[in-house]
Amino acid sequence: MNDSVQGFRASALFEGEGPIRVVPWPDPVADASGFAANSAMVEWCWLPVVGPSGTWAYRRLVSALVANKGSYDQDLAELAHWLGLGSGVSPNAPVSRTLLRLVRFGLAGVTGTRTLAVRRTAPPLRSSQLNRLNPRLQRVHATLVAQLRAGEVTPGG
Repeated sequence: MNDSVQGFRASALFEGEGPIRVVPWPDPVADASGFAANSAMVEWCWLPVVGPSGTWAYRRLVSALVANKGSYDQDLAELAHWLGLGSGVSPNAPVSRTLLRLVRFGLAGVTGTRTLAVRRTAPPLRSSQLNRLNPRLQRVHATLVAQLRAGEVTPGG
């Protein structure tokens, strides 16, 4: 599990005050072979890994990257409210723990103080993540990956 990208501690996301900066995390491999934030892969397979608030946060962050055509500033209290996680923004607040789950499981990374890089597409689960799913969801994952490889699903689409 990654707790940082480019050597920054995940806690750097909460240092200082003000909004966090959300930036795209360019990943040529995931961008070419990953799944859209609103895909069945995220709904069926990533949701049990990052939880419901993590899934909604990921979808919200990616859709805002698209709407803003790149990086943008995000107020954490506003994000917390949108996700139904209250208004607290301390490092132990529900919204903070939600963002740290995205970092821990590789959908996002901390690239600097108050800067969160977010993958625009979700990669297939790693084997350690996949092994934690029940057999039915493991089959769903295999089917979705096979559809992507067969060209039945557009990467990122």
